[in-house]
Amino acid sequence: MSELIFSFEQSKLDLQDIPVNVDQLLFNHCINSIVKDYRMECKIKNITVKEMYDPSISQVNMDRVILDTIFTIVFHNIVTHMQDGIISVHTSLENSETICLYIRTNMKVFDNGMEEIQHAFDSEQVSNNTYFLGFYKANMLVKRLGGSGIECNENASGGVTFRILLPNSE
Repeated sequence: MSELIFSFEQSKLDLQDIPVNVDQLLFNHCINSIVKDYRMECKIKNITVKEMYDPSISQVNMDRVILDTIFTIVFHNIVTHMQDGIISVHTSLENSETICLYIRTNMKVFDNGMEEIQHAFDSEQVSNNTYFLGFYKANMLVKRLGGSGIECNENASGGVTFRILLPNSE
C-alpha cells in the first residue's frame, strides 16, 4: 500500500512540474479527433455519441497534449464503464474567459454515488478504483492550464454530466 501511495505522490509532483507548451490550436477539432478515436469501441458497445461544437470557439492558445489528456481521461472512463447508451459532447463559451466542455450521459455510468465521484476530482487519497486517480489527474491538469476544474453532477435523465472549465485564451 505504501508503494502505491508513493507512486501517487510522485505523480502529483510531476503534474505540478509539467511544462505548459502553449500553441494555437483549433479547440473543437481537437475534441472531435479524440471522439473519432473511440468510434469503434462505441459502436461495439452500442454507444451513440452526439457532438455539438460552438462555432465561436475557434483558435485558442492552449497546450494540445494537456488538453488531449484531460478529455481522454474523462471520455475513456465513461466509454469503458458504459454500455448501450448516449454520450453527448459539446463545447460552449461560459463567458469571455472560460470555455466549457460538457460530457453528458443518458444513464448511470459508475456504480459509485455522485458525491464519491466528485470527491475523486479533489481528493489526494488513492481509491480502490483506478479511474478515480485518473479523474484527480485530469482535474489537476485543468488547473495547470489555468482553468477552474472539473465538476460532476447527476443530470435529469439519471446520467452524469462532466463540466470541464478551461481558460479561453485566444
